[in-house]
Amino acid sequence: MNRRGTKSNFLSVSVVIFRKAFPWLAVTLLAIVQGAFSARATIYTTPMIAQPESTAVFTWGDGTHELSETWSVNNPTSSGWVYGSSYGFNVDVYDAGKISLASVADASGFTYSTSVIHFTEGDTIFFRGVGGFYAAWHVTDVYPANNPPGVLPYAYLNGTAYFQSDGSGNFTSVPEPSTWEMLGVGTIALVGIRRSNHNKNRTCSTR
Repeated sequence: MNRRGTKSNFLSVSVVIFRKAFPWLAVTLLAIVQGAFSARATIYTTPMIAQPESTAVFTWGDGTHELSETWSVNNPTSSGWVYGSSYGFNVDVYDAGKISLASVADASGFTYSTSVIHFTEGDTIFFRGVGGFYAAWHVTDVYPANNPPGVLPYAYLNGTAYFQSDGSGNFTSVPEPSTWEMLGVGTIALVGIRRSNHNKNRTCSTR
């Protein structure tokens, strides 16, 4: 076999290997980019799954600075209350309503309450810690516990808790989960298109 044939075979094998490895390379690149961004971010996230009302204190933070809060139910299918520092918690509270957390560049400008505030599903609640740190809850679901009358809890809450560990009220440094989801879907779609076009070309070349 001459050198030209050897080179051609090598290129053909390399192209096949690259096409097979492309999906894994794309996923790895996505993970590296997300990991690098997360390493620079100072916002910690904690999932809130079936957080019971009135019976437990929820604590979150960065491992050094911790905030504590509880909630109580108003409507077991949609709403509740959270409490400020006058109730013994180390936070004051503000309900920003149905806004994107990532749109808030300075949560320190909100009018925080030391008392009790009302919230509904879909709201973003901000917390100003007595130590000067800012945090938030994004409430996605309030649902009944279906316990017998008089037995607590009456409801549970699902959502995500956020903590800004640099002491600022800036929550724009981490993109919303939907951004990563769209990027991932786009990458998978690109892989699918490339594979589809490759298969079509192979089919046409064999006819």
